[in-house]
Amino acid sequence: MATKEIGEQHSRLLRALYELGRNATLGSVYVHRLGQEMGMNTVGFGRDRDELAKSARELEEAGYIQRRGGRYTFHPEREERKQTESREEGYGYLSLTDEGRHKVEEELL
Repeated sequence: MATKEIGEQHSRLLRALYELGRNATLGSVYVHRLGQEMGMNTVGFGRDRDELAKSARELEEAGYIQRRGGRYTFHPEREERKQTESREEGYGYLSLTDEGRHKVEEELL
């Protein structure tokens, strides 16, 4: 994903994080609650976890969201995993950066 280029899935994630984060402590949203808001079952389905983890990682790299600590871990099922050691990506809570918040507000207006 180009630094500022986002797709529909990314926009959905940003909007859900914006809505849920408005009433959350420090604007942080539990990753599985975010998945539920997006209609995903990140607890029961690996494919949903992988999809959310991929989108979150891309938005984090673009500077729109940031990870917060947590004890839950996604294990992305990807082709690269077969070629390298197992990778774990820790996602407990996610929050918008100032740039991410501005991006969502820009789209809503």
